[in-house]
Amino acid sequence: WSASRRGLTLLECVLATALLALVAAATMSAVGAIVGNQQRAQIRLGAAELASRLMLQYLDDETAMPSKSLPVQYSGRRYRWEMQETPVEIVPARPEIAQERSALTPMSLDRLKVVRIRVWLSEESGGAYRPDGVAPEFSVSRLIDPIAAAVRNPDSAENMLRNNPDLRRQWLEQFMGARGTSRTPRTAPPRNSSGSGSGTPSSSTPAKEGR
Repeated sequence: WSASRRGLTLLECVLATALLALVAAATMSAVGAIVGNQQRAQIRLGAAELASRLMLQYLDDETAMPSKSLPVQYSGRRYRWEMQETPVEIVPARPEIAQERSALTPMSLDRLKVVRIRVWLSEESGGAYRPDGVAPEFSVSRLIDPIAAAVRNPDSAENMLRNNPDLRRQWLEQFMGARGTSRTPRTAPPRNSSGSGSGTPSSSTPAKEGR
């Protein structure tokens, strides 16, 4: 006699359906995570591009920066930003040599500063009003010499000097440093009785003309 074929029971069908549902849920979760990470990376890329543009704008004309109280529209999203300026304190490895060299030039290294621009996704685009570590963000930091930044773009420098007369004085103070000293001008050598400009007395014997 032949054994009769046995079909699936109701319990086995329920278990198979549950396993398929678990596999589908895990797959959808993985796909959703990949899509979410890609979207977050695109938002951070937009924040990085905007931070770089703001840094270039600061170097060209810091008085023309957008308002910090309003979000900035970029790449179809709204971002907020903040800027921080930190003076740089340079500690020489050999103070005695640094002091000797500083006496030979009016330029002071105290003018250097680090400018940090931080950009994050605004609350209007699903981010936050303040950076909270959850909203996608990006920061750009740069060591800036105000004198070099001023001559980077002559047109922008001329505009800034025209719009802000006190800026010229500030640049001169930054160039000269806190000491406000300059190189000591050399004095002309004393003239002798014969009226010669050198300090060596002239000889009365005429020089022989060489052939």
